[in-house]
Amino acid sequence: MNRYKYKVYACNPYGESGEITQESYVAGPAVRVPVTQKFEDSEEYFKKWTELDGNQDNYGWIHNSPYGAFQFGEETNCAEYLINPGIINSGNNADEWIISPPMIFEKDKEYELKIMARSISDEILAGTIGNTNTIKDQEEMGTVTVVYEEGSPAPMKEYKIKLTNTTDGIRCVGLHLKSEYPANGASHIQIGEITVQQINTSSIETISDGVSHHVYRKTLSIVPDNAVSSIYTLNGCKILETRQKNIGLETFPSGIYILKIQYNNRIETFKLKL
Repeated sequence: MNRYKYKVYACNPYGESGEITQESYVAGPAVRVPVTQKFEDSEEYFKKWTELDGNQDNYGWIHNSPYGAFQFGEETNCAEYLINPGIINSGNNADEWIISPPMIFEKDKEYELKIMARSISDEILAGTIGNTNTIKDQEEMGTVTVVYEEGSPAPMKEYKIKLTNTTDGIRCVGLHLKSEYPANGASHIQIGEITVQQINTSSIETISDGVSHHVYRKTLSIVPDNAVSSIYTLNGCKILETRQKNIGLETFPSGIYILKIQYNNRIETFKLKL
């Protein structure tokens, strides 16, 4: 069993109330991070993930509509939220949720929510985490603004939100669309992929013993001070040389590089993995 929900009625000798339907829960074993969800298989998606209409206006996520071809230059498998003057809608601000199945998190490890998305106007997405896949249990961790990117077709862009987790256990991760109603009455956002993963902390593998060095979150720290550090591609092209103790590598694409550290007429060589 992947999902269940139940109905509650109030009954007395004179009759019964209308049904109260609990938000859906996902049953079954928790999954281990990393988890990536795409939208090619709708049946499999809805077995594990939960979509909720936060403001209960009966206007929310749709899937794989033909409208993407007009707005973005192609149709694609995705979850999307669309407001168009020609389509009847609630006129409310967005309050739409996608919440993951239960996931196993470990204490003192850092995690992030990665979203591939595109839109025709600025859209606000929040990342949340909670004990269950219900809105009341979700706590906001941060937000990103999805912006329009030109292209034919318009590209999906990567957005990341850091997830704070201080205890071991099972948690559900949420994606919350919370944009204001557009002044021009038109908006369209597509979510092409959702990933929950441990934050990649870069590391260095030593080729030869030598001076002390460390990489954390794409910042390279060199010991001793005033050493000359040079970074090369695997093809031997030098792309950086500096005497800085802490070197920011945020602009470097992920991959393998060669690090050379010169100090006291000695050169040590290391493999640098980002």
